[in-house]
Amino acid sequence: EGDKVTYNNIDYTVLYVEGDKVQMVTNQAMGSFALGYNDNKTIGSNYFEKAVNSYNNAISRLNSYCESLIPKDDNIIDVRSVGSNPTNKNSENATLYTNSNLAKWYCQYKGNTVTVDRVGKSTDKNYEQDIEQMRELGIIYCGKYYWLASRVVDVGSSDVYFRVRDVRSDGVGSRYLWGASSDGDAYAVSSSGAVRPVVTIHSSALSSH
Repeated sequence: EGDKVTYNNIDYTVLYVEGDKVQMVTNQAMGSFALGYNDNKTIGSNYFEKAVNSYNNAISRLNSYCESLIPKDDNIIDVRSVGSNPTNKNSENATLYTNSNLAKWYCQYKGNTVTVDRVGKSTDKNYEQDIEQMRELGIIYCGKYYWLASRVVDVGSSDVYFRVRDVRSDGVGSRYLWGASSDGDAYAVSSSGAVRPVVTIHSSALSSH
């Protein structure tokens, strides 16, 4: 763990060693992926619904995008996004979030009434294992903002924001994709960021690269 390796012209750091397999994260952030209403695979009849759908599917979206960036061969077992569950990459907290305040709010987005209670998935902590390991290895920040495949619900006294975690120069943070407030407003945004794929590979393949 911590070894620097190059495979298929991409530089990595080994995160975990699991018998004859290793998981390694790219040393640089790659690509750019939009979450929120500009997510190119999200669905909905308006920007708000699209942002909610993108938020709810952010973990699998980011994992799939990371897969698309890594050239495949017989030695590569799997590809996921950093911040996803290292042993079950699409694992998530699928419980729909509610609280006593949110349940009472009747919100509108651009003049249309929208449902804000029990439509967004709850906080997960998938990112903690990867971030703790990357902190130990001193490789969390790589000079560029990137997504973590993990969600968080940010609850205030008069608002609730549904966010996807990220890494920036000052550490782990998050960006909201949608939200709601007690004054009856609902919000939807789109935000783009790079990713850092984590590749699971047969360790024997690294000796020849």
